[in-house]
Amino acid sequence: MAQSDNIVFVYKVGLEWGEKKAICNKFPVSASVTSMVWPKDHPNDLLFGLADGKVRLGVLKSNKSNVLYSADTYTVALAASRDGSSVISGHIDGSVYSYSMDNQSFKKIFTHHSVPYALGFGENIMAAGNDKKVTFYDTYGNVLQRFDYTHD
Repeated sequence: MAQSDNIVFVYKVGLEWGEKKAICNKFPVSASVTSMVWPKDHPNDLLFGLADGKVRLGVLKSNKSNVLYSADTYTVALAASRDGSSVISGHIDGSVYSYSMDNQSFKKIFTHHSVPYALGFGENIMAAGNDKKVTFYDTYGNVLQRFDYTHD
């Protein structure tokens, strides 16, 4: 859970109703948390996007976090690949970045035509914003298909 005091908490909530919840991890950050993702097959890694454009990795085993990369523009969305080996981030200027968990590298893969408030990351990448258009991209940033709902 990200809170308004710029702290990300991870709670153990228990399996039964009424069990006491406990804070397992606490990650103070420099700006408001705008998005979070917990990649599959990385149970000890929690990623969060910040209003200052940074994407941080919270390591649950060490209770420490570090900046993976900074896009220098407000982070609006995060999505993890199906296998959890990569994460994409969408930013207020339309840019979408990819980060590889395996080789710790990031790159800008495309600029979406609006703010990509919704991202999906399967075999391909889906991005949608408030312009009533949904676009599918390949992992290199090439447009595969666009659905336009502006007249609906």
